[in-house]
Amino acid sequence: CVVVDHDVDVFDKNDIWWAIGTRLKPETGVVQVNNAFGLGRDPYRLHQSKLGLDCTIPLGAWDEFERITIPRPGDGIGFPV
Repeated sequence: CVVVDHDVDVFDKNDIWWAIGTRLKPETGVVQVNNAFGLGRDPYRLHQSKLGLDCTIPLGAWDEFERITIPRPGDGIGFPV
C-alpha cells in the first residue's frame, strides 16, 4: 500500500514512483505487517506479510515540498529555437 498526498495522481504509475522516490523516508515511512491474511490458497504462506509506504509530505511543510516541473525544449521557457 502506498499513501500519497492530493497532488499525486494515484492512477499514474509514474506519479506514484515519483512520490516514492522523492517523499518516502525509509527509516520512518515503511510499515511491515507480518502474519497478515493473504491468499486463502497459499499453503507456503508466501503472501502473508504486507508492506505500507508513507509517501506524504510532513505536516506543516507543504511550502518546502512545492512540486515543480522542469522546462523542456519547445516549452518556450528560455530555450533558444
